[in-house]
Formats: sequence, structure tokens, C-alpha cells
Amino acid sequence: MTAEMVPDPAAGDVAVVIAAFRAERTIAAALASVMRQRPEAAEIVVVDDGSEDGTARAAAAACPAARIIRLAANRGVAAALNVGVAATRAPLVMFLDADDLWAEGAVAALTAPLVEDAALDGVFGMTLQFTDPAGAMAANEVTAAANGLPAHGALKSAFAIRRAALDRVGPFDEAFHRADFVEWLARARHTGLRTARVDTVVHHRRLHAGNLGRLHTDEQRALALAAYLESRGLGPGDRVATVTSNHAETVVAYFAILYIGAVVVPFNVGEDDAEATRHDEQGFL
Repeated sequence: MTAEMVPDPAAGDVAVVIAAFRAERTIAAALASVMRQRPEAAEIVVVDDGSEDGTARAAAAACPAARIIRLAANRGVAAALNVGVAATRAPLVMFLDADDLWAEGAVAALTAPLVEDAALDGVFGMTLQFTDPAGAMAANEVTAAANGLPAHGALKSAFAIRRAALDRVGPFDEAFHRADFVEWLARARHTGLRTARVDTVVHHRRLHAGNLGRLHTDEQRALALAAYLESRGLGPGDRVATVTSNHAETVVAYFAILYIGAVVVPFNVGEDDAEATRHDEQGFL
């Protein structure tokens, strides 16, 4: 990404970037939800991250206006997003996972605050999850399959950002093949990223057998924790204490600490030991 001067955006001055890997079944529905938006996006880019299936072909058929970029090999979500962002120019940028959907009015809801308030860098909306084992539902079928209540979160598919702010924070870290947005957001907050949120459902998250978050739950959590530790200034050589137990959480914590090159300092306490509370209050895990 390279910083450049851009004019104040209008609501439709949006580049949509979709990183897609083996998304042949879901990419058409994702793109249909983008094309239904009003105002229409100025740019739509789909980066096929080395898929062996018909992802690129399905994307081109579903949205002839989209620019399809095919990577020769699978490089991970972060790399695909960086390629997609670099291929666009619009002053506002939004992302959509290739197996998810935008609700009607998503672009308008997320970009309006950015148009109205020049001090804002980004805007988050609400997400509604829905269960779709076959990965075949379209946006008009989501409500009947809704899983729980809409919720706020830090998801890139429910987010709009100014390109200038995106450039200031820098590209997604390609070392993070998952949890890429968590790591990026940790860095962004250190730069003073100014965000707001709207109480509007803008994103429908599809739950299916191939979700990365379901296939790699512990790894996702460990990478997210690693990003958080780095955001707190911890890194190689730092000593980080964590409770020694046989809980799965300890494995996640150990992985995160070692991932950033820090040193694990274990200590044994009972679950009700006051010492654990004192360590927790001091910022230990």
C-alpha cells in the first residue's frame, strides 16, 4: 500500500476486496450481496488465492464487472488482501470474506459516518451468524437460518476504512495466515485509529464445515493472543508468566508466548489461590 492524497469520499467511493480460496460454492452469493448494495461500489476485486477449484471462473461469471486476480500459489488471506488493496484506488475500502454475505444497505450504513465525519478513520457494524452446512444459501435465506442475535465485533467483513488510514497502519502481516485482521487491528489501535460503530446488521457470517475459525479454533485463539501480546509491547526475550495447568487454555497461551519469541515463566497454583489473582492483577496471563 502506498499513501497518496485522496479527495473527500462520497458514499459510493468504495473499493471492495475479497480474498477467496476454494470458494467456488459461495463466491457467487458473496458477490451478489455486493452488487445489491446502493450506492454501488466503485471497484470490486476478487483475489483467488491459488484455488484448485473453479473459484475464479465462478467469480467472473457472477460479477463481470469485478477484477479477478489469480495468484499462482496459496499465500494466505493476508497476502491476498494486500494484493487486492494494492489493485484498487477508491478512497474507502471494505472487505468481505468469500463465504460470507453483506446485508442490504451495508455499504451505505458503514460509509455514511465516514462521509459525514472527517475525523473518523473506520466504522464497524454488526454481524449476524447463520448456519449453512452445505455453504449454498443466498442473502435472502439468512434470516431463517440465523444463529443467535446480532452482535458487534471486530470483523473485517463488517468494517469500512479510509484508504489513508489503511496506508498509515500498513499492510496485513503475511506471517499470519489466520487471525490476520486481529494482528492488523492491534497495530492500528497503536497508531490511534479512530473508529465508530453503527447499530446496524451489515454482515452475515456463514457457519459451515470449512470455516477457518471452526477448523483451527485453538490456532486462531493462539494467534489472536499473540497479536494482543505484541500490541502490549511484548516480544523476543520478554518473560511472560502463565498458570501451569492441564487446561487447553494453557496450551493456547504457551503457543502464543512462544510465537512472539517471548519466554514462558510457568507457576503452579490452585484455581482458588490468591496468588493467581495477584498475578492476574499485575497483567500476567
